[in-house]
Amino acid sequence: MAGEDEERLLKNEADDISEADEDERYDEEVAKPKWSNAKIVLVVGLLCILIIGGLQLWSPWKSQDANHEDKASASEGAQHSATSSASFLPTEPSTLLGDNQGQPGTNKEQPPVISPSNYILSKDWTIDTNPTRREYEWVVTDVEFNPDGVYRPMMVINNQFPGPLIRANEDDTIVVHVKNQAANATSFHWHGIYQNGTAWMDGSVGVSQCPIPPGGEFTYEFQIKGQYGTYWYHAHQGAQASDGLVGPLVIHSKDEKRLETIPYDTDQVVMVSDHYHNLTSELMMKYLASDAENAEPVPNGALINGRDEHNFAVVEVDGTAVTPKYYDRFTINSAQRYSIVVFANSPSGDSWWLRAKMLSSCFTDAPKDLDAEIRAIITSNSTNTTLPNSKEFDSSLEPICKDMNTTELHPVEAIRPPEKADTTFYLRANFEIGAWRLSRGVFNSSSWRPDIQRPTLHRVIDGLQEKNTSFNTVPGSASSFVNDVAFDSKKELVIQSTGIQVIDFIITNFDDGNHPLHLHGYKFFLMGQGHGYYDAETYKADMTNPLRRDTASVEAYGWLWIRVIADNPGAWPFHCHITWHTEAGLLMQLVTRTDMLEHMNIPQPNRHLCSSPKAELLKGGTPEDQVFYGTIG
Repeated sequence: MAGEDEERLLKNEADDISEADEDERYDEEVAKPKWSNAKIVLVVGLLCILIIGGLQLWSPWKSQDANHEDKASASEGAQHSATSSASFLPTEPSTLLGDNQGQPGTNKEQPPVISPSNYILSKDWTIDTNPTRREYEWVVTDVEFNPDGVYRPMMVINNQFPGPLIRANEDDTIVVHVKNQAANATSFHWHGIYQNGTAWMDGSVGVSQCPIPPGGEFTYEFQIKGQYGTYWYHAHQGAQASDGLVGPLVIHSKDEKRLETIPYDTDQVVMVSDHYHNLTSELMMKYLASDAENAEPVPNGALINGRDEHNFAVVEVDGTAVTPKYYDRFTINSAQRYSIVVFANSPSGDSWWLRAKMLSSCFTDAPKDLDAEIRAIITSNSTNTTLPNSKEFDSSLEPICKDMNTTELHPVEAIRPPEKADTTFYLRANFEIGAWRLSRGVFNSSSWRPDIQRPTLHRVIDGLQEKNTSFNTVPGSASSFVNDVAFDSKKELVIQSTGIQVIDFIITNFDDGNHPLHLHGYKFFLMGQGHGYYDAETYKADMTNPLRRDTASVEAYGWLWIRVIADNPGAWPFHCHITWHTEAGLLMQLVTRTDMLEHMNIPQPNRHLCSSPKAELLKGGTPEDQVFYGTIG
């Protein structure tokens, strides 16, 4: 659902959707997210279950042992209050280098800039303005950096890790000029942004664009339409998000002040990520090799277990405002975002621990010396340099690798899903070992392989304009169908639709691991999740106000049911957000509103990227299967 102006459908008349004018769109004017004292944004572009060993709490600060004797220095520029979380203390003063004033480089003596004040959202931000064009200049470079004390090669934006905060209002236009001075090709995906009318700016390599080659330049430009909340951006070439190309993206609602239900004093973005000491391109070669049998590199999963001695209210999920619900800890999965409001009323003083605890039972093969818990310091007193003495809650989370129970999280703006779907697709998700003992991710016997020089969106628009009959709807069939004529379904499973369609996906997971599934270009209605097989006779979905989000997990040997209002013209990946799994093939595509795509044109700068030599575009990407042929006896 990526709507703009269809008020009638918002008033629970979605069952009439097939009769709507094709130029009208299913609207989602949800109430604004309650901008919290601390935004928890999960940035795990690659891993298995949740977040995994070597995990870092980017906000940015470094993990710390509770018994560490060194004292932390207070973060610069933080605002403080007796009723809110305020600042985050890095564990070593050397990691606090100022407010993003560094220049690109690869010198160990000039590491990327990290400052907690970079991600504090100032309260003097103006929301009541006319639509604004917000431009950013990014330079992508290779550096050697030590976020956890161990130097490793990384890719960074403007010499900063994590990347710069992008902040905008509804209806603003975001413009990002990217100069790629790194050795590898790259691209950027704006996770959760609908890209309504600009599908070619989605950033997904092989689907909406070709990558930006080394030495190349490209400008992303898109307007924020009909959405607001907490989002993020990350590289979408191979698994480069874990090499350093990630950052937060916050969109403010026009009605933010009026709809605020929980007052706050400080607004802070917190990013949580896995961390490796090797480039992901090296790890990918080992992961995809013969006989690897889907053994993801460790770290590969984790939990956000809340704050010591503090309850907090969850007020936003993946950009959807929800009625506040209080917890002392919760589970967060790959690519998901939650906004929480924390009240700084700890009996242990003005500083306390933020804990991220990993579920080691979810790991493929966790090392014995892996520390399952990492911590950061939150303080409401900028002069306090002592370590907290707060204690962890006695309660614990169920040690199962799956999403938190979201059935009690209800959107502030109640929207009924359409009463029934026009078409239902059943998807089987699993891993299979094929030729040369290569383990690959599969949706219904299809394992995705990108066409690096001919993205899906380009082929579809060109084919429609050329009246290529392979893109025609089959006479007498549903308006949503698997197009196995224009696409080789063995490596590209593409569901195509025309007009506004209501599509159900029921995914059954035959794998022994959890898969957090993300849909580009949309939010979907989360109709249900469970263990075992979905039973339509016994399961009753919430048809009044189910959660709307863009990333939901199907647990091991479980099922997931989502309902999509397919109204956004474009080619949209639906994939596991454990990036190892995506690159192993666990991705399919939705090509929606072909009736509108036929009248759109791919901008020339996008086509120019695809004219680069294939060898340049493949740099930093996932190796092709034939690389491994002949590697076993």
